Amino acid sequence: MGGRIIGRIIPDLEGPASGVPDTYNFESDDAITFGSAPQSTIAYDGTNTNWDVDTNNMSFRNVSNQAAIVVNPLASVDGQEVLLVSDAGTISSANLVSLYSNNSSSVGRALLRVHNDHVDSINTTPLTVVQDAEFRAIYIRQNANHFGIEIDSFGTTSACMKFTTTSQTTGNVFAIPNANSLTTGSIVNYSSSGSDPSPRSLSRLANTGAAASNCIVSTLIQKASFFGLYISNTSDGGSILIDSNALSAPTILVSASATTTGIILSVPKADKLTTGSIASLLSTSTTTSGRDLVVISNLSTLATGAVPLAVSQAAAHTGLILTHSGTIGVGASINRTANSVVSQAAVLISASNSGGAIYGIDLTGVTSNNAFIKVNSAPITTAGAVREQFKYVNSNGDVYYLVGYAAGT
Repeated sequence: MGGRIIGRIIPDLEGPASGVPDTYNFESDDAITFGSAPQSTIAYDGTNTNWDVDTNNMSFRNVSNQAAIVVNPLASVDGQEVLLVSDAGTISSANLVSLYSNNSSSVGRALLRVHNDHVDSINTTPLTVVQDAEFRAIYIRQNANHFGIEIDSFGTTSACMKFTTTSQTTGNVFAIPNANSLTTGSIVNYSSSGSDPSPRSLSRLANTGAAASNCIVSTLIQKASFFGLYISNTSDGGSILIDSNALSAPTILVSASATTTGIILSVPKADKLTTGSIASLLSTSTTTSGRDLVVISNLSTLATGAVPLAVSQAAAHTGLILTHSGTIGVGASINRTANSVVSQAAVLISASNSGGAIYGIDLTGVTSNNAFIKVNSAPITTAGAVREQFKYVNSNGDVYYLVGYAAGT
């Protein structure tokens, strides 16, 4: 401590029974010895910088609402510790500093308070803990049913809590490894009732390293037979928005290699729809490159029972509508290729109506003066070499053919 220290100590030499403590006021040329043998001493060390305290059988207590120990350092001590405990290398199992209270008062108070009371000392850290050993630096044990740590911050643009971990490599920056007693509680709870309409994210995870190509920003692992992610949106807004800048990579990739009888993508309860749709897939791209906006493929030749697309309509209305408003191009194109000794059909229409007439194909809505059906451009020229263009088998098993001939025959 630089210069001299002027202070007041109130050592309790006789114990609380005396009712009157002994008070010592001292300056840098004082030496005070008190207490029972072996005695305690507070003495000036002769270097004009420090007071030495030799604590043997020394106790202090406050009286008349005054502090038991008061240290008022002068300006000359700047650059030195006001209170220094050094050379504690002989302490192996005891605490260097111990603060203990068994008072049952419910009045709000702090057993230890560190306060920087000057707003201009912006580089002052009220409390610093430095740990050189490979062990925790701070340990907090809360034996009651209350918070272990509470931070009351008046910051507006600064973070309430900040982690600086520039040397972290394979370890976790933030870990909660043993929340094993949870029943209806949560490991983390983020809540905000702010009504400001400014755009913001309540939780934000960012990988800002463009070269970290194998970094997954968020991973959820669910080992129980239940949902891995649940989103509850009680407002009239979208629940998920994905803004992707990917060029050739998929925006959403679902890997379900273990699914057998389940449904990979299911929307089972869209029961409130009126004019809305279950799914809407739109593209306004003007490029003329050949592409399929929707692809449904069964790539296994052995999956002979798989139907790539099934449309079921239970209401008395159209089951499938194809709308083509382009100036050229067919409305529907079926490319059926097969290498089978058994006759195969490109289109199979099965229709039954026990209450009235039913048509396999109804062309009454066609208003063009051209042919309803256009067949192969290389027609049959010899009736004896009949090639089937259209084949119809009625309920009696009678077979009828529509064949093509050369023009005018």
